[in-house]
Amino acid sequence: MIVVCNTSPITNLARVGSLSILKRLYGEVFIPTAVQQEIEQGIGLLRHASDFFEMHDWIRVRHVSNTNRVRDLLTLLGRGEAECIVLAIELQADLLIIDERRGSRLAREHGLRCTGILGVLLDAKSQGVLDKVKPVVDALREQANFWLSDTICESFLKKAGEV
Repeated sequence: MIVVCNTSPITNLARVGSLSILKRLYGEVFIPTAVQQEIEQGIGLLRHASDFFEMHDWIRVRHVSNTNRVRDLLTLLGRGEAECIVLAIELQADLLIIDERRGSRLAREHGLRCTGILGVLLDAKSQGVLDKVKPVVDALREQANFWLSDTICESFLKKAGEV
């Protein structure tokens, strides 16, 4: 399975010590160079951001070829999201993990299958990677400042069978 991932699912899962979920579910995850740069800029993720990719060698960095398509998407999205969509198209990815609403909408318009961090957690539970999603969701909300309304959270936990 070819999976491309945007910055926020990686950084948020890393902040709560749950990044290994991605590895256990997908084996390897591809990111474009723009996402690599966003992660390396640190945004408080790690004290030694330069070591991040050595520690997580299952995260594979790829350059996008179609820079014109990236440029077109930059009118609507940030560079990381734009490169993720183009990389997913170029790799013929089975899945794009992206939390941003506009980015996932545009990705779907390009024929890509998308999920966000909550979809990843549901997959992890259904595949036995996680017993419960609630502790991870709580940590995301409290430690990573992942915004999730109470209504959406309750609906998600019901879907996961935890309410």
